[in-house]
Amino acid sequence: MSSSDLLSLLPDNVEASARMTKSKSCSVSVLSWEQVSRLNEVLTDVVPVHGRGNFPTLEVRLKDIVAWVRSRLELSGIRVKDIRLNGSTASHALVASCLYQITSTACYLAALQLPAGWRSGPRTVTSASSAGHAQGRGGVT
Repeated sequence: MSSSDLLSLLPDNVEASARMTKSKSCSVSVLSWEQVSRLNEVLTDVVPVHGRGNFPTLEVRLKDIVAWVRSRLELSGIRVKDIRLNGSTASHALVASCLYQITSTACYLAALQLPAGWRSGPRTVTSASSAGHAQGRGGVT
């Protein structure tokens, strides 16, 4: 993963975002190079997604899943403002000694200003986040 790939996962204005978040909470800081390297390792590793029944095990990279969901949201007119990684995978990126298991959640933050009758966004989020489950292939959580 190149540095431009990593930057594409960050908010549009990282500095302003960090300043705004720091004023609200002390739990946010800039990642060190080691942490960025571990995050890159986690996002580019191939992860098996086990199918149910006769469906085969899929091998995917987490960065591909994140990019796919983001693109589906943006194609539906939802501008993704921020993507955050939670769970043990995030802990692994922060602390070198953590052994990790892929049990993470990616949160896609978007500011929605939608007309009252607009319903495509919730369907897109639901279908994008549960695409593997809906097709009986399992999913990454």
